[in-house]
Amino acid sequence: MEGVLLITSDANKGIMAAVEKNLTGSLWQRCVYHFKKNVLDLIPRKNRKQLAADLQSIFSASSKKEAIRIAKMLSEKYAKNYPKVEEMLTVDILDS
Repeated sequence: MEGVLLITSDANKGIMAAVEKNLTGSLWQRCVYHFKKNVLDLIPRKNRKQLAADLQSIFSASSKKEAIRIAKMLSEKYAKNYPKVEEMLTVDILDS
């Protein structure tokens, strides 16, 4: 393939490696749907409704700066009970 500028996928390491190796110059972006699903899968089902609404507020933000601010605020909210959620909202969010 030629002329591919952007690949959007889940965070599958094989896909990411293939993009890097075979599509030099292309960018990779994490799929928002899969990012949300991966975050929601980290907590019990009974608590997912609130987290889903919180995640939507990130992706509905009016700017990248605002989205990062909301993600930081939410990472602090969930840090104590769900440290992996905190990690995804501070580190992995930048891939989305």
